[in-house]
Amino acid sequence: MWAIDAPALPHENAPNQPPSKQSAITQMGRIVADSTPAEPKLSEKLTEAERKLEEVRTESDKTQGRHEKECRELSSQTKTLKGEKAATRRSASAWRTEDLASQIRNASESVALPHYSLSRS
Repeated sequence: MWAIDAPALPHENAPNQPPSKQSAITQMGRIVADSTPAEPKLSEKLTEAERKLEEVRTESDKTQGRHEKECRELSSQTKTLKGEKAATRRSASAWRTEDLASQIRNASESVALPHYSLSRS
């Protein structure tokens, strides 16, 4: 609530004296007068806070858009790299198969196999 920094009224110094109607009205007037200048300040602060909130929301939307774009790009790159990896595997597998076939041919050429002739008897 609002802090009231009003000077003590004469009756407030006397013990057990009820405040007069006029002093209560005066005191209420001080409270209203004290709170009135603060109201525009609060309104300004509220407007400023709403403006900043809108800026943050706008920036958040921009950031989210950038993040979504980056995610799509990374996803595309990942798919491309997975395809390249699979192609490399197939290539390596084919190379190993060719290498094994070559080794078998070389080994079979170096081993003297007896020649058999097949004839019908």
